[in-house]
Amino acid sequence: MAQTIVSKGKDVDDAIMKGLHILSVSKNEVDIEVVQYEKKGLFRSREAIVRLTRQELQATTEADDTIKQPYQTAMHEPSYASSRENKHSEKASDWEGKAWVQNRQLYAQESETQIPTVTVEKGVTLLKNYKPVKGTTVIKRTDHLQLEAESETIGTKWDITVDNLKMNTILNIVPGYKIDREIVDHEPAPNVHIQVKETKTLINDLTYENVVERLHELGITSGINAEQIQEALVTTEPGRFTVATGKEPTPGNDGWIEWLVQLKEMEDLKEMEDGTVDFRDFKTYPSVQKGQIIGRIHPPSEGVPGQNVFGESIPPKQSKPIIFRAGQGIVLMDDEERIVATEHGRPHLVKQGRRQKISILPKLVHRGDVNLSSGNIRFIGDVEIRGEIHEEMTVDAEGDVFLFGNVNGATVNAGYRIIGQRNILNSNISAGKSSMLMSEVNQILAVLNDQLKQIIQAVNQLTKTAAFKTTDFEKRGIRPLLLLLVEKKFKTFPSIVKKYVTVVNKGKNRLEDIWLDHSKAIETLFSLDVQNEYKSTTKLAELSQWTEELFELSEIPLEPNSSITVPYAINSTIYCSGDVNITGQGSFQTTIRCGGKLTVDGVVRGGLIYALQGVSLSEVGVKNGVKTTIMVPKNQTINMRKVHDGTTIVIGTKTYTFLEEKTNVIARLTEEETIIIN
Repeated sequence: MAQTIVSKGKDVDDAIMKGLHILSVSKNEVDIEVVQYEKKGLFRSREAIVRLTRQELQATTEADDTIKQPYQTAMHEPSYASSRENKHSEKASDWEGKAWVQNRQLYAQESETQIPTVTVEKGVTLLKNYKPVKGTTVIKRTDHLQLEAESETIGTKWDITVDNLKMNTILNIVPGYKIDREIVDHEPAPNVHIQVKETKTLINDLTYENVVERLHELGITSGINAEQIQEALVTTEPGRFTVATGKEPTPGNDGWIEWLVQLKEMEDLKEMEDGTVDFRDFKTYPSVQKGQIIGRIHPPSEGVPGQNVFGESIPPKQSKPIIFRAGQGIVLMDDEERIVATEHGRPHLVKQGRRQKISILPKLVHRGDVNLSSGNIRFIGDVEIRGEIHEEMTVDAEGDVFLFGNVNGATVNAGYRIIGQRNILNSNISAGKSSMLMSEVNQILAVLNDQLKQIIQAVNQLTKTAAFKTTDFEKRGIRPLLLLLVEKKFKTFPSIVKKYVTVVNKGKNRLEDIWLDHSKAIETLFSLDVQNEYKSTTKLAELSQWTEELFELSEIPLEPNSSITVPYAINSTIYCSGDVNITGQGSFQTTIRCGGKLTVDGVVRGGLIYALQGVSLSEVGVKNGVKTTIMVPKNQTINMRKVHDGTTIVIGTKTYTFLEEKTNVIARLTEEETIIIN
């Protein structure tokens, strides 16, 4: 029986030498198996271990032994001499100069003219005489050859991130994998390339404890989503999982007004077949009595704080009170809750963002003509004209204007609506004075606000220079510096301020006191009569903030918007901040500008039309050469059921003139800013 021992040493060679000494044999008299290779590390090392088996004496000749190895392999393992019927009849010459792999074991048989080679690549370790070999090497029968397939494991990669708002915690995960390799058999060949078969298995070794521990390290305590964590633990694909979510604050409610009376008409005006308007529904307008409580102001309610993923409180958005202004015929009681009418009339509400103003509009009914005998009519309320309005006469109302007769060579202005039953001839009519005023204020404030910001930026830069003395502020303030900047760099600023002050003063009866106060503050800033008003940039910054707030307020449209409805207009000018509707024969040589949509049921012959919200026309143009121009912004369309040649349309900055008559036209601007006609 063969004798076997196990030997240890600092490396494989040392272990073999110690084993040979114990057995008192030479290296050629034992079979050597490496059990464990040595390992050297910074904190931990291990010894090499080998198993030595003493060979039994064989009664064979040296020549027989030379041939025996490959034949023994062929007899006890699957034969590669597949072309031979009897594997025992193979000759030693069939294996000479070749190497082969069988059952994960590498064999070699050199010849007098050929020494076989083997090539090892990634994933395989070849030990030649107990030493690792890389790349290509020659091997002989007497070499101790050992092949090992290497397994490879890549662990799961993951991390946890928190968004900038601290409201979402994201677990990013890329599952790992394990590659198992198996050495593939290779037929005898002079040059053998060791091949392996790979099996890849996905591994997700992330644990619930790993995630929770990391969340704890980051200080994330609120809104942890256990379900999302569990999904991340079983995923086999890269993914993002929201493992913790903060709680958004619940906003409170802004202040609001509970109206206790009807504020809108119960029915709309009815148009008759001939294009005129039926006024028999006037009685559906709401009205209130003196002393009647018409509304209640409700204060804002507080919201509920939220919480981010770190458990920090998030305050809710500040709720704001309603800004109420009592107009004509209205009083707010001392409790600042009840809104009471002090006059009889029609309640009229104007809203702009959080600001609301309600007035009681009386109604003036003029049963005759407006002429030299009656004089011009100016009224703070609604006006109803039962007769005609003669040349060079004016009707001006803060509310609505109702016209039963013709308007010939006159001027009609309404705060909100104009509703006409007859013709508008050679006249100027306009509706929406408050909206038009606010639009003008908005345009000026846009420039004023921008330049004021630039002035503040310039002041801040100059005060930081070495040449500027801080004591100058204390003695003279910043007004000299402001005046210098205006004189040298912002030369148009004083004229803008002057225009703004003029417009606000002109419309003071329609604007709230806040506008008047602001215009005075702007005017005072650059007045030569005021000394040391602005000693630092703080007050200047406050004025800029105030200007910004009013500019944003001016961007909010007034409600309700204005409108004009008439059946027929000839050689007139119509201006309205809202919609314009011509319900009868149409318009002839009339200029129409409206901030809303223009609708004409009849014909449009000549004139210039501009509508901010697009147009819808029945028939446009004329064959006798009278020019008709229709204009809209670039984002609007022009709809015409019939258009004559010679008619010009303008969409944005692009112009198109029709060369022939067309029907059912829809004109619009493309993204490339070319007009297309459908």
